[in-house]
Amino acid sequence: MAFLIVWNSTYRKISQKKWKADVVVANILAGPLRELAPLISVLPVSGGLLGLSGILASQAESVCEAYADSFALDPVVEKEEWCRITGRKN
Repeated sequence: MAFLIVWNSTYRKISQKKWKADVVVANILAGPLRELAPLISVLPVSGGLLGLSGILASQAESVCEAYADSFALDPVVEKEEWCRITGRKN
């Protein structure tokens, strides 16, 4: 089953759902990614993939710290001042 979740200013409502996904991707700034870590971290199935972008390279470490307990993170990939964080759900 495939589905799309689009977050906007009402993203907190997702905590009321029991959705699970094989792949979770978020392209938003570092602050919201850190704030949403508890919600995003429960969305993937065990072994599911995570892709985070929209992160300044200078903020990558703090975003990684927010997800490190729930995911086996790959090395951060940087392009110019932006970076991508990927990993697999523990």
